[in-house]
Amino acid sequence: MMRDDGFRESNKYGVKEFLKTNWVKIITVAIIFAGQLFIKFGGFIQDKDVEKPEDQIQNLTHSINEYATKENLPFGKAWQIICSLTLDIQFFLVLFFWLWKGFSFRVVIALLMFYLIRAVLQELFVLPFPEDFYWEYPGFPCLMNAYGRQSDFFYSGHIGFSALCTIENFRCGAKWAGYFGVFATVFQGITLITFRVHYTIDIVTGLVMCH
Repeated sequence: MMRDDGFRESNKYGVKEFLKTNWVKIITVAIIFAGQLFIKFGGFIQDKDVEKPEDQIQNLTHSINEYATKENLPFGKAWQIICSLTLDIQFFLVLFFWLWKGFSFRVVIALLMFYLIRAVLQELFVLPFPEDFYWEYPGFPCLMNAYGRQSDFFYSGHIGFSALCTIENFRCGAKWAGYFGVFATVFQGITLITFRVHYTIDIVTGLVMCH
């Protein structure tokens, strides 16, 4: 029973009723509290100092990077071209379906905010080039991709743009274009890390920021 000031009146069954109706929340709070204690006292907070960024996912792809950028460069260039084509296809697909079926300017506003925040962060925070960075012109033009030595690492515009296009195509009801976008986004992520165009943190943050 509620009082005029909006507070529930106390009664002899208050605690029992509270436990009965909020047991899921209580368990959740207990798990969160226990998890925080586990992280704090379990030695999971890192204290190591490094001279340069340490990317474990890049380390895992070292042999592929060596093969694509040194041992078999024609293969690497073909890989670059395919990756860039998927981004161009994403661009034209999202334009087509937004013009045809789009019902708001949500994707336009999202892209503007995404790239504006990205530009500000890149002026405030600069990462060094990863070892074995390679993103030279492969001999085939691309509209949405810039080749060459550029330090716009954090966060990934490639991934964010591709994911935003994917989300918008699904919203427009173009499922096949959306599924293509899922493939393209995953492929972009693998490519960018393998060629050292981005760190793993750039990829993950790009995915988060595109929402």
